[in-house]
Amino acid sequence: MVIDLIESDEFINMIPSECIKTNALERIKLTLSKSPVVVFMKGSPKEPADGYQREVIEMMDKCRVRYTHFDVLKDSVRLISFLNHFNYRT
Repeated sequence: MVIDLIESDEFINMIPSECIKTNALERIKLTLSKSPVVVFMKGSPKEPADGYQREVIEMMDKCRVRYTHFDVLKDSVRLISFLNHFNYRT
């Protein structure tokens, strides 16, 4: 059960952010190192926030793409740090 939580990224969400010692950029690099494909999405593959997110996940699953996801709604600090690091303009 614990392994399932860790693999689905649910475990990290259970840990209070003040207990995580890595900075935002290190956490982004960790996410990017998990898989060659990272889906930045609203929600999770099990609970997409809307139809667009659901379609992306269905397409990835149908094509058997191995991916991890990044929930921009739950971890906006990490997303903002990532965008700032690469000078990405929204």
